[in-house]
Amino acid sequence: MDIIISKAVQSDIKFIDHLQRKNAEELAFYPKVTFEREIESRRILLARVNGAPAGYLYFGAFGTTCKIHQACIEYDLRGQLYGSELVKFFISLCQGANVL
Repeated sequence: MDIIISKAVQSDIKFIDHLQRKNAEELAFYPKVTFEREIESRRILLARVNGAPAGYLYFGAFGTTCKIHQACIEYDLRGQLYGSELVKFFISLCQGANVL
């Protein structure tokens, strides 16, 4: 599986906003400025498959628990466990911060 997951950076906003809009019927809508702010807070993970953006996961602040606000993978990449890898990466971040 050729997937790389990292914290999103400002240059990823265009892709994240595009993917959110493309899947608007399934996702809650967040304005682009929300993603800009949350990238600064390091609360968005970006998945790349073969070097190209493939999906993202937007999560809340670490506390006693941590909530996933949005998670989305490109339609043609679904069913290939990329979303699962993104969630596993998120869980490892939570465990590292002692968050349930």
